[in-house]
Amino acid sequence: MPLYERLLTVFPYDKEPTIERNIMQTAKVADFTNREVDIWRSNAEIGFNYTMYDDETALELLLREFALVFPEIIEAYNSFPRVILRVDFFRYASVFLRGGVYSDTDTLLVKPIDDWISYNETVLGVPNNVRAVVGIESECDCQDWQNVYSRRVQFCQWTLQASKHHPLYARLLANIVEMMTTNYDADNRTLTIGEKKYEFSAGQQSYYDGIMQLTGPGAYTTAVFDYLNSLQDVTQINPNDQDAIFASLRHPDPDVKLHSNREDQWKKFGWENVTKIQEPVLVDDVLILPEKYFNGKKEDASCLIEHGFHGSWKSSLSGVTG
Repeated sequence: MPLYERLLTVFPYDKEPTIERNIMQTAKVADFTNREVDIWRSNAEIGFNYTMYDDETALELLLREFALVFPEIIEAYNSFPRVILRVDFFRYASVFLRGGVYSDTDTLLVKPIDDWISYNETVLGVPNNVRAVVGIESECDCQDWQNVYSRRVQFCQWTLQASKHHPLYARLLANIVEMMTTNYDADNRTLTIGEKKYEFSAGQQSYYDGIMQLTGPGAYTTAVFDYLNSLQDVTQINPNDQDAIFASLRHPDPDVKLHSNREDQWKKFGWENVTKIQEPVLVDDVLILPEKYFNGKKEDASCLIEHGFHGSWKSSLSGVTG
């Protein structure tokens, strides 16, 4: 049985409860604090459970939940050649195992979580059934977008929100573990995806792109689209005029057709379905937010998160394991 299916067998997904009221962050030490972290912690006053994981407690959670039944997950985690890969993987695993919100320590919580759209009684005119929230980080309407981002429309992974055991996160974790199992050469510290090779040894320059593809925004974005494309006969609500938006693009891919509001829309749900959106899009229980929600400015009425780009992740980015 594939890892994705095994994860959902051991951790069955229940769509009924609302998203758990947990807040999770990570740092080298559990007592780390800054202005942004203090604001996140203050949400405990309105009924959220706050946890700051350090390296030790993060590993403890993974071992407790995965070691016995999913040793390949622990093996992949211990085999990651860069520290940031473990940091990325844990953020996804913590959301999958506990449910709630994960956010980096350099993110400013602009609005209390209770005021987020995911906790409204109704969302896009229907009773709230949102169980996973995905924010657009950025996109590039340009011919050379591959030189700028890992995906043309790239989803944000500095802030995540979902119910525990959500299949989207099972898909994401399985994708990463399977890449480590089948595409990573531990002897040469090299990841091969198609014709591209990413070397993670100290002094190599391709490791950054490798991180983007293995655990970073590229991997996360792919998992979101993989999951949405696996759904059949579910509700899709898109208040944006995607036909008009797509027609206005300066550099549409000539080989890509728009699939929203088409009979074959579930055969391919891709970047063209959410490009340049100004209003959220709901697909089954996954809510996709425009860029201004998780990557906006606090002066914008829609902004929930302002990313400080303090660069705290860079100390982990350069760290080589083993």
